Amino acid sequence: DLAEIYTMMGTAFDRLDQFDEALAAHKRAVELDPESFQAWNNLGIAYFYLGQLNEAESSQKRAINLKPDYALAYASLGAVYVSRNEPDAAMQVLAEAIRLDETIATAHANLALAYALAGQFDAAEASLQRAIGLGYENGAVVQQRINDLKSQ
Repeated sequence: DLAEIYTMMGTAFDRLDQFDEALAAHKRAVELDPESFQAWNNLGIAYFYLGQLNEAESSQKRAINLKPDYALAYASLGAVYVSRNEPDAAMQVLAEAIRLDETIATAHANLALAYALAGQFDAAEASLQRAIGLGYENGAVVQQRINDLKSQ
């Protein structure tokens, strides 16, 4: 259907780092199918990439309300909370993402950052190792952020 086409377009723009275009496509997908939890999640991701964290949060929460067992939405919401330096909220939703689907590498990586923000560095290191074990490719970046937080 048309909403799925806009979702695919938005995802393609995301992968090309064309986030304004991605946002427009994901907004259109949500307008066409306001009950699509995937469309709301993708809209939230587009907002996140554009630094519009309040909009990202509300979109992710809408996805979760539509499908309470949608692990990717919890993982995306956790990234919002990490970006806002809200480790407790991040740890809560990322733990739920992992409970629902323990194979989401980015959830483990963001949980590592949340633990580090909370000063729980051993837990941060363990979560980062799980992320890397699941194929997470930005482990060095996360490790550097953890090291920076340790030295503060």
